[in-house]
Amino acid sequence: MSKVYPYVVTTPPAALPVTAADVKAQLKMDTADDAVNDPIYLKLAGIAVDLGEAYTHRDFITRTYTTYRDRFPQAFVLRKNPVQSVVSIKYYSGGI
Repeated sequence: MSKVYPYVVTTPPAALPVTAADVKAQLKMDTADDAVNDPIYLKLAGIAVDLGEAYTHRDFITRTYTTYRDRFPQAFVLRKNPVQSVVSIKYYSGGI
């Protein structure tokens, strides 16, 4: 059985994949509705995105992860998907 290494979000998403106007449109609300409630709609949208990502095991919006290994493997298995790019792989021999 292989060891599972944790992923840490080092750069969170800059924004949600939906706007308050998107939420209002989906709920068939008047999009000219008072903007006072927009933070509530965005909070609920954020919760929905978190639940959707947890359910599908996929990221809906770009973020950066860091993970550490205790050895350099022959092949890396990335448990996060979809992967847009790998920025760097650093190897420290004999500790950091």
